[in-house]
Amino acid sequence: MHWIHYGALLLFLTAAAVCDSRDGHIPDIINYCGIAVGLLSACFADGLINAVLDVLLISGGMFWLAMIFESLTHREGMGFGDVKLSGVLGAYLGVADSMRVITYAAWLAVLCEILRKNFSRRRQIPFAPYILGGATIHEICSLLTSHRC
Repeated sequence: MHWIHYGALLLFLTAAAVCDSRDGHIPDIINYCGIAVGLLSACFADGLINAVLDVLLISGGMFWLAMIFESLTHREGMGFGDVKLSGVLGAYLGVADSMRVITYAAWLAVLCEILRKNFSRRRQIPFAPYILGGATIHEICSLLTSHRC
């Protein structure tokens, strides 16, 4: 069951990453379907109420983080597609694991932009590919530290 659950998450994250890289935004249909399937999947695991709370907490937290950043810098730091995509993470992984994925994603983004020597304050960086990378790192770490295979 774990592989089906995580495979569905990776499917939605991959679709979001492709759209974000290509078009600079994540279509709502990807985020809303991802949240819906994640919540449906949660009915068989942790329970629907916990999953709904996880979606609200992680996406609400990311929303406020984005608003604080924008009010301090007077520029958008994270698009609302990324905020909604964090809700997809919450539906599948819960708050704690979603925060780990977002932390991995942020470090990946910084590292990749430094290595590409393309770090510019003016350029928008698509974050969904890094969320996909962070989710992959998270799953590899989970597999290495447990025997869920």
